[in-house]
Parts: sequence; structure tokens; C-alpha cells
Amino acid sequence: MATNIENLLLKAKELQGENDLEGALKTLERGLTFPRHAINHTPNHELMNMYIELCVKLLKSSKARTGLFAFRKYTSQSNTVGTLESVLKLYRELSEAQFNKVYNEADKKLSVEIDDLDAEEDPATLMLNS
Repeated sequence: MATNIENLLLKAKELQGENDLEGALKTLERGLTFPRHAINHTPNHELMNMYIELCVKLLKSSKARTGLFAFRKYTSQSNTVGTLESVLKLYRELSEAQFNKVYNEADKKLSVEIDDLDAEEDPATLMLNS
């Protein structure tokens, strides 16, 4: 089954190359539902990293949470807490970067759209014109 996970990783990378991020995410979800005894530690860590990256890109936090819970089951039974920690750190870093990017874009749009309203005409000029 480990080769199946490697095949899923290759298929997901291929779909990412074709800009089919939703399809790549669905492919990686299948890797999380494989039986626990069939999962090799290293490809699963790779699979989880790619899964988290896609969830953040597509803003799918509920899917990321579900995947993290599934990965926690695997790591808790195999005593590999370090891999879960590294995946959580990756999720946090990517989420913060995505938040900062969106926040900066919104701030730029807001500053461009709202100028100083008093700069065009002050209240005294408006009163004199009417």
C-alpha cells in the first residue's frame, strides 16, 4: 500500500501542475483513508504536508482539520509525535502567511478607495455654494 500512497502523491503533483487543485486535494484525501497498517511513515508525512498546503491555498479549513485528526490517529499509535508537530507548525505558518497576504491586499484596497473626504470640499465652501 505504501506504493499506492506514492502513486497518490505523484497523481496529486500532476493535478497541481494542471491547476486542478480540487482534484489534487481529493486525491490526497484518499491517502488519508487507507487502512492504518498499510501506511508507511515517510510518504504519509509528505502526503500530509501537501494536503495541508492545498487546504490553505483553497481556504478549506474544515478539510484541514479533518485531515489533521486522521493524521493524529496514525501518529499517536506509532509514537511519532514529532511528525504531527511538524505538520501543525507547517499549517500554522501557511495559515499566517495566507492571512497576512489577504490582510495586506484588503488594506491596500481600502486605502485606495477611501480618500480624505474633507480634502475635496470643506464644509464652509459647501455652505457658501448653496
